[in-house]
Amino acid sequence: MKSVLLSLVSLFVLASAAVAAPDRFAVCHVPPRDAAVAKTLHVAQASLAAHLAHGDRVGVCCTTERDCSVDAACVFPTGTCGGLGTCQEPGDWNCPAVFDPVCGCNGKTYGNSCEAGRAAASIFDPEGVCCEEAADCRLLGDFCDGCGCLALPVDAPDPVCADDSVSCPVIPCLGAAAVCGPTGSCIPAREFCGGLAGVPCPEGSVCVDDPRDECDPQTGGADCGGLCAPGRGG
Repeated sequence: MKSVLLSLVSLFVLASAAVAAPDRFAVCHVPPRDAAVAKTLHVAQASLAAHLAHGDRVGVCCTTERDCSVDAACVFPTGTCGGLGTCQEPGDWNCPAVFDPVCGCNGKTYGNSCEAGRAAASIFDPEGVCCEEAADCRLLGDFCDGCGCLALPVDAPDPVCADDSVSCPVIPCLGAAAVCGPTGSCIPAREFCGGLAGVPCPEGSVCVDDPRDECDPQTGGADCGGLCAPGRGG
């Protein structure tokens, strides 16, 4: 629900910032049969929702920063860091006080998707903070109203609860470890996998090295146990 609310906040601010003329909005029109011929249109507010419903995006079409004004960035759809994007300017967004970190394409972690949008940053991974290896991650224990198992960068400060609007993004999961997941973000994982027996993970998960032991397959370790983390196997 939080991600939906953040997306709605982002969409409203983007639409407000993309006004080309009174009651006109810049949208990147993406033909359903040929995305390669996407083009920028300026549409009336009354027709904006219809354009967004069939795949158009708020903002001027771009593929690089050079397609945008000097103050704007080429922002790509969540999960991608290239291809077809839209020009967006950083803005003074009123983002909710929800700690739900996302990893930006610039390698920077943002407190939530709205904060990434406020900085006009593309989101590479919406599931957590940026990392390159398990050593970059740690688990934060209880905070705010008692939730735990929140994965953070090793050097990140504990989140501060400003008021009751700050809620827990995950449920407690005792015995978990913070690992660098297959999509490059710190996530909790605990179910055993790997080892000499080659214990598999459930569908929709992949086996990553358990950072809590001294066995590292990257340095020749054998029978290294792992943990199942969300992601697709290669």
